[in-house]
Amino acid sequence: MADPTRVFLWSLPNPVIIVPAATGVIYCNQVDGVTCGRRELEGYLVPLPRVDSQVFSPDWWEHDYHVRGAGDDDAWAEVCKRIELVLAGCVSSGEAPRAIAVVPHADNVEAWIHVAFELPRLDPDGTDRGVVRLEGVLTWENCD
Repeated sequence: MADPTRVFLWSLPNPVIIVPAATGVIYCNQVDGVTCGRRELEGYLVPLPRVDSQVFSPDWWEHDYHVRGAGDDDAWAEVCKRIELVLAGCVSSGEAPRAIAVVPHADNVEAWIHVAFELPRLDPDGTDRGVVRLEGVLTWENCD
């Protein structure tokens, strides 16, 4: 088996969701603010509609919330609520993800948030056949 391909997401123009799957492609991103952590996940990308929000701005993270530390669960919960509100405003009908929710997870940090969401099941002709529920990791450009 060939070595997996690594795709680096350092400068994403818009948040995306990585869905875990055996694809041979590993997506990597720098995360967790000024700690400069690195996370990676094998899978495929689900793009989101254009998101223009302060909560996905590297400048906001660097200035206001640049690292998730021990004991800051209340502050982190507020950040997650802000993320969910923004995501609720960007979901739409059609092929875009629907009903995106943050999943509490010890590994959640800036630019690496576990989420659950729904995708429409579309036939090749575009006929809507309901939805499939998936989990993945929401990621975007890191502040550092």
